[in-house]
Amino acid sequence: ADSKHTHFDKEYYTREYLGSYIIATSKFYFQDPEFCTPRDMLLGKYRAYDSLATYLDEKKFKIRNGLNGKLKSIKPIKKIHWPFSNTEYVELLYSLCSKGLGKQDNQGIMQVSKKLEQIFDFTPKDIYKTYHDIKNRKNSRTLFLDELSTSLLIEMDKSEE
Repeated sequence: ADSKHTHFDKEYYTREYLGSYIIATSKFYFQDPEFCTPRDMLLGKYRAYDSLATYLDEKKFKIRNGLNGKLKSIKPIKKIHWPFSNTEYVELLYSLCSKGLGKQDNQGIMQVSKKLEQIFDFTPKDIYKTYHDIKNRKNSRTLFLDELSTSLLIEMDKSEE
């Protein structure tokens, strides 16, 4: 990135100071002093390297994120509406994690939750406190999972008729 400083521009980029800054001392000895100034080739190389570094950083980001050469074809995923409560989200989240979701990649509850947020149109609140409340339930500690299981069994029974 350019610094936007201009205090040496007159000395570096005009022919008025050619005697002070001799081109022949640089490796660009072939430059024509009638056409070139002492630092224009240096500035050109700096800008070229800066552009190259920016390009390589962007390329590295795309490769690490699986976007190499696919940027134009990626469409944003339409999120699924989450019709249930925050507590039910946390119950499902913890059940998936306790069954092993995220363990292969060493992802904890919060990392798995961030992935689920990319799928569901829902942002959970107070995950740890909610889990603590779920653990302290008097009746069924897995109320939502019990309801899911019952719903699935009813649907299976309907499909067998």
